Amino acid sequence: MNNNLIGFLLGNCIKIVDDHYDLNIYDKEIINFIKLLGLFLLVYWNLLGFEYNLIFVFELIICYFANQIDTEFYKKVSLLIIIIFISYLLLNKKNNFFTKIYNPLNLLVYFILALIIILLEAKLFKEETSCFKLIARIFVISIAIISYFDKRNTILTKNFTSLFIGYFVISISSIYLKL
Repeated sequence: MNNNLIGFLLGNCIKIVDDHYDLNIYDKEIINFIKLLGLFLLVYWNLLGFEYNLIFVFELIICYFANQIDTEFYKKVSLLIIIIFISYLLLNKKNNFFTKIYNPLNLLVYFILALIIILLEAKLFKEETSCFKLIARIFVISIAIISYFDKRNTILTKNFTSLFIGYFVISISSIYLKL
């Protein structure tokens, strides 16, 4: 299966579960299926390479300090990501953690951008849905879509950008439906 599609579906699953908790939408049976599918996709994604896992470790660090790891499910998923991270560190004897696509500088730029976006969002959007948040999310997904098709983009791969787009497609849909 295409890793861009995997990334898109993983982004969908992450946001659907998040909206279930934050907006109290989606049926519990559907959410249980989405959680299971999301876990399989997450494990697959994290096993694609150290850098794929490292991006999620960065997200965990940021979400921890933004107090967004607030359910038992998120805590368990966080533990799974950390276990995979530690496994990479212990089992990689070649010390070739980074590919040419994901180099340490690109990951540092991503970390700084993600940190700024998540912390700004936590300060600017106290409510889960608003017209301003919808417009901001549409702006962000527009940049992500342009980045996906821009051949000069060297910061994020299409795989990761597709995950980001998948997340924001569900986010925009959920906000729009709740307004």
